[in-house]
Amino acid sequence: MFSDISQHWARPCITALAKRDIIRGYPNGTFRPSAVVSRAEFASLMQQVFPQIPVKRSPMEFPDVFAEYWANGAIRWASERGLFSGDEQGRFLPKQTISRVQAVVVLVSGLSAEQASEATSEPEAALAEQSLSQAVARTFNDAQSIPRYALESVGRAIESSLLESLPEPRAMHPDRSMTRGEVAALLCRALNIPAAELTPDLPGLGQTRQNLFQGLFRQESGFGAEKLAFLDRTIQRSSYRKDIKRAALRLQLPEGIPLTPADPGMEGATPNPARGETPTKDACG
Repeated sequence: MFSDISQHWARPCITALAKRDIIRGYPNGTFRPSAVVSRAEFASLMQQVFPQIPVKRSPMEFPDVFAEYWANGAIRWASERGLFSGDEQGRFLPKQTISRVQAVVVLVSGLSAEQASEATSEPEAALAEQSLSQAVARTFNDAQSIPRYALESVGRAIESSLLESLPEPRAMHPDRSMTRGEVAALLCRALNIPAAELTPDLPGLGQTRQNLFQGLFRQESGFGAEKLAFLDRTIQRSSYRKDIKRAALRLQLPEGIPLTPADPGMEGATPNPARGETPTKDACG
């Protein structure tokens, strides 16, 4: 589908999302999975992923997002649903790359809005927050670098299997910019795309053993001894065939004594030259 994702670890997710028209590539046929994602681009993606979530508040007016800006509509949509806020100065910073922790917070907010959950009491909420913080500490060895405002969202992402669970804690790198490939993998889990769709097609998968063997026999039909003979002819014509035979003879002779045409296997051969066959060794070897 895209010319630059065949060896990328997120290829199945990228392909699945592209088929759903959630993500797109570039005019030259590439996807650029290692390119970073801006806040404006992520807001646009959220509109594609959560089109049904309800309005939560009046949209914020960002001084750095002009009416003619390409993502103005998506940013306004995301602001109305409480997915994005501005910085201390009220700016949206649309061209700034979105960090890993910011992406998780926005995505969890979208999922929470889509899955209207029942209200919990304050003691239950406090207990849940403590449990989520412990999950974050168990999962990431740099949990202390995660901003306090994001701890609950990261914990919910772990709880919902949005973040890959590994036996040993690893670094989250919360401030690192998200790449297009990483965003695709995150959205794959958020949308619960079936595992079968993410499994690469393998030849013969799902076939019975008998059908598989019959297919192989059909492919090999007529491939008999005559077609195999070219292998022997190639060996016979090989310029290295005699050299291979002579190698064993050379190993049997003392060092410095060349083979002569009179030695077995040397019929028709010319003697090795006295000079020029191998380079001399200098003091460095």
